[in-house]
Amino acid sequence: MFRVYPNGKPHVTHNPGLRGGAALPPLGSQLACNRANIIVHQREKNMLDRFRKNRSAVRCRLWRVRCGAIHVAIVSCSTIIILLTPAVAVSDPIKVMSFNVRFDFGAPSDDPNAWVANSGTGRRERALTVIDEIGPDILGVQEPVNQQLPELQAALEGYEFYGTQRVFEAVGIFYRADRFQRIDQGTFWLSLTPDTPSVFETGLLERFATWAVLQDQLDPEKQYFVLNTHWSHQSQDARLYSADLIRQRIKSLAGNAPLIVMGDLNVLENNAAYFDLIGANDPSGFQLLDSYREMFPVQQSDESTSHGFSGNATGQRIDYVLHNSLFNVKDAAIVRTSYDGRYPSDHFPVTAVLSLIPEPTTSALALAALCLAMSRRRILAR
Repeated sequence: MFRVYPNGKPHVTHNPGLRGGAALPPLGSQLACNRANIIVHQREKNMLDRFRKNRSAVRCRLWRVRCGAIHVAIVSCSTIIILLTPAVAVSDPIKVMSFNVRFDFGAPSDDPNAWVANSGTGRRERALTVIDEIGPDILGVQEPVNQQLPELQAALEGYEFYGTQRVFEAVGIFYRADRFQRIDQGTFWLSLTPDTPSVFETGLLERFATWAVLQDQLDPEKQYFVLNTHWSHQSQDARLYSADLIRQRIKSLAGNAPLIVMGDLNVLENNAAYFDLIGANDPSGFQLLDSYREMFPVQQSDESTSHGFSGNATGQRIDYVLHNSLFNVKDAAIVRTSYDGRYPSDHFPVTAVLSLIPEPTTSALALAALCLAMSRRRILAR
């Protein structure tokens, strides 16, 4: 045992509980050991606290990871359901062709570019051949006159036609009878009196647009608004007015239907009238997209569609197939086909293959919503 005397020195006695009467350690050593034990205990306690805190943090992180994984699974599940469920809006692609066939008032001729040749084949046969080779579902024609339009109608078996014939040309729409049914149609003149045959004051010739609403017999719920036009080749004022009038009429006639607008616009794609037509100056209104430029975003020097029977492609387009955002473009082309060095027209036909963007069905959306609701309930229950 330790006993402390007035002189401050400890007195060591023998403890019978220790073998051989071993001496007890001095009081200072005992206090040092106690302090060391306290420090060790405190460190162990601090380590335990840190461990508990870290364990809690790890649990939180694991919970967040688990929630994230559940969310990913939900989104994946919903996406798979939508993708795998058949979509009502899926329709076969539509091949569209715009073709200025070049007017011809004359009788059969030896001119190699005559519509009807005295001997051999004339442009009529070449035009019909290129149409047959392309096989459009919808064909917009510009400029046929006199006998040209009846001959096209007689030769294009399997197509129905709607259009307007005037003195200097016809503008019309051929469409496959086994694919489409026409449920509405109309013509308006690109003038200040659009509902009567008339000429814009600086346009010199009658210019007009024909339109039709075509119901897809492969999917009767789908109806397409199709417009074909031929603009003035002389007056920019007339073209600007034409662009504005066509946009007004489309707004009042087409509603939210898928739009196809085609024709010989007699303007390049940097012309103000073209910008007006596609909606570049009307950002809140409907927008028209250029099918060819979507497929070929970089403009080239050999994109001309008017070549004067030469076949020269140098220059830029004046013939277009436009559409609204409800379509994807699968293909587009300027058709430069010739036969024995001779061309069907002084314009190259232009084509586009358009596919309606599918919409998810009601059942797919309902399944996705159910999946989301069930997963949310599971997360909240944890």
